[in-house]
Amino acid sequence: MENTFTIDADIKKTSYFNQPTVTSHDDITFIVNIFDDGQAFDLTTVTTATLANTRPDAQTILTVGDKTGLNQVTFNLGTNETSVSGRVNAVIQLYDVSGRVSTLAFSYMVETDPVGAGYVPSTDEQTLIEVVLNDGPLRIQEAIDAGVYAETQGDYALAQGDIAATESSNLSTLKTNVQTATADANTATDIASVESANLSTLKTNVQTATTDANTATDSANLATTNVNAKGNAAEAQGDVAEGKGIFAQTEGDKVAPKLLDVDTAITNTETATINANTQGDYALAQGDYALAQGDIASVESANLSTLKTNVQTATTDANTAATYANTQGDYALAQGDYAQTEADSFLVDITTQNTVTDSTNTFTLDLSLKKSFTITIADVNPKIITLTNIPPDLDFALPVTVKVVCTVGNIISTYPTGTVWVDGVVPVFAIGKTYYLTLIRITAGWHAIYLGEF
Repeated sequence: MENTFTIDADIKKTSYFNQPTVTSHDDITFIVNIFDDGQAFDLTTVTTATLANTRPDAQTILTVGDKTGLNQVTFNLGTNETSVSGRVNAVIQLYDVSGRVSTLAFSYMVETDPVGAGYVPSTDEQTLIEVVLNDGPLRIQEAIDAGVYAETQGDYALAQGDIAATESSNLSTLKTNVQTATADANTATDIASVESANLSTLKTNVQTATTDANTATDSANLATTNVNAKGNAAEAQGDVAEGKGIFAQTEGDKVAPKLLDVDTAITNTETATINANTQGDYALAQGDYALAQGDIASVESANLSTLKTNVQTATTDANTAATYANTQGDYALAQGDYAQTEADSFLVDITTQNTVTDSTNTFTLDLSLKKSFTITIADVNPKIITLTNIPPDLDFALPVTVKVVCTVGNIISTYPTGTVWVDGVVPVFAIGKTYYLTLIRITAGWHAIYLGEF
């Protein structure tokens, strides 16, 4: 009795179907219809289809399938695949001339054969034994090639993942630095604005003080003029008093014979003279005081002039600081834009490749154009790889990928200066194979890894 199960599997979408249940040692056939995002997947270029059956005891049995339709593969299982009861995880693998092109997975359940160990091997199983004897070496080599290809692709994917993680970390750090610089620039601008306001207030106060000082100086000059006038007037009064004293003395002398008390007249005259002299001395003292006030006003005016100069200097310094802060802010924003541009450029570079031709046995990789290249060794001459237009920023990790296609030749004799191979081994290429080189600049040196052969 043969159990046949039809399975619809899509390489782009998750497929849902009932898990098949089979009995151990039965003849089992899986008919698999393969789709690509809902459309029939053309198997014309597929050369080999295998079904890897991993039993519950961790043993994997490989079943070779037959293409039975445009998008259909049929797998006839023998008894080994179902000899252990439990869940069997099955993986369909499709290969063309270049390697594995697709993988699909499903599972089925194996129940114990009630007959036990006394079963008779099926004719299909005997046919598979014959297949193994006849086609075994070819199928084994294909499986080995598929395993090597899968392992190589996995290593390459891991390397690309590490590079992407490093770039993401660098971009995150740069973004944080740009944000910090922008915040510092904004803070400096705010401080400069406050200082500018304070300086404006101080400038107003100084102008007011200067006006007050000029007013005081004018008042002092006026007081000096008034005091001088009063001194002159007092001196004139003294002269008048002195003249009157002389006149009084003269008159006294004239009337002395007539006066009964000549001594009293003389005493009065002397008192008048003393009073006049006292008024003159007071006027002179007022003049000296006014001159002293004028000198003080002159000193204060000089001090205010110096203060005005200092305030102007401080205002200039504040304006310079504000200009510097604005410049730093613009620089930080420019750095952020540069980092974003570099990140965008890197994403474009790693998804497209630039083909470089051989020029006098030298492949020149221009890093101003791309960071991903393809070169072909089409003769037996040793080749040289050089780099031009390398970005100068040594703090930014720079990855460069090179696809090496060896059609006729297989020798690269010279790599960029400072290249260090991560595993310590310089690659050896084989004619007719393809390899991938990855050069990563860390500070001033290049660290290199390679994948192959394909």
